[in-house]
Amino acid sequence: MNATPNPNPKTDDIGATIGAVAQFIGAAVACIGLVLWAWSLAAGSILGFVLLFLLGALFVAPLVAWGLPAVALAAGLIAQGVVALIHWRRSRA
Repeated sequence: MNATPNPNPKTDDIGATIGAVAQFIGAAVACIGLVLWAWSLAAGSILGFVLLFLLGALFVAPLVAWGLPAVALAAGLIAQGVVALIHWRRSRA
């Protein structure tokens, strides 16, 4: 098989950057949501907060570990497609 090189390597960089940003934002939102959820149910108890946070982390960690890479991959691929479409439209004009 003869793989053709990407004529515009900037699209790969943009896709990877968009994917990394999507993962970072998603992880931050998940952590903030977990903290707010645990604090709201703890009713001011530090021990209750810690226990609820650890319990919630058991459920949030797999979502972040497995779900966010899929979302980041999709966002990166969409960004690559949009950039490739823009370059294709400019080349035809």
